[in-house]
Amino acid sequence: MAHQQNPDIEPGDGGPTPGDVLQAWLGAVGSGDPKAVLSLYAPDAILLPTLSSAVLDTPSKLYEYFRRFTAIPGLKGALRQRHIRLFGDTATASGIYAFTFRGAAGARRRMAARFSFVFRLTDKSWRIIEHHSSVMPEQPAMPVFPANNASVKPRRAAAPLRRKARAEKS
Repeated sequence: MAHQQNPDIEPGDGGPTPGDVLQAWLGAVGSGDPKAVLSLYAPDAILLPTLSSAVLDTPSKLYEYFRRFTAIPGLKGALRQRHIRLFGDTATASGIYAFTFRGAAGARRRMAARFSFVFRLTDKSWRIIEHHSSVMPEQPAMPVFPANNASVKPRRAAAPLRRKARAEKS
């Protein structure tokens, strides 16, 4: 099946497009309301989140993650790049988003991440059924939400790569 790469892909009734749902997701994340974020996902959605190594595959797991994620002080997201494709009643969106937030000392911090969303058209509305997000490899230490709900600890995403590079230089 051929795909269309068009950010203005619309369902038959002219309702919200997958691009609109993506923008709504960013707005909901910045609202601090985890229920607003969760409302964009299908009940059987799967999330591979940015700040956790867990696979989240139930509404309660997604809610708990977004409860913590949306509570990050000053969190706001913006699209840097997006690509939307339509395959019948399924659409994908991939690209890069950037988040700003306040760090532990109150300083503004920035984090860029890659994303992939899969949307399904149901009852004339697009719902998120799959979502993967990962911090860009060059990012500094970021908080991680452990799978076991333990306290949040910083993660140094690039530390193993730096150690490997130093070892190769030796």
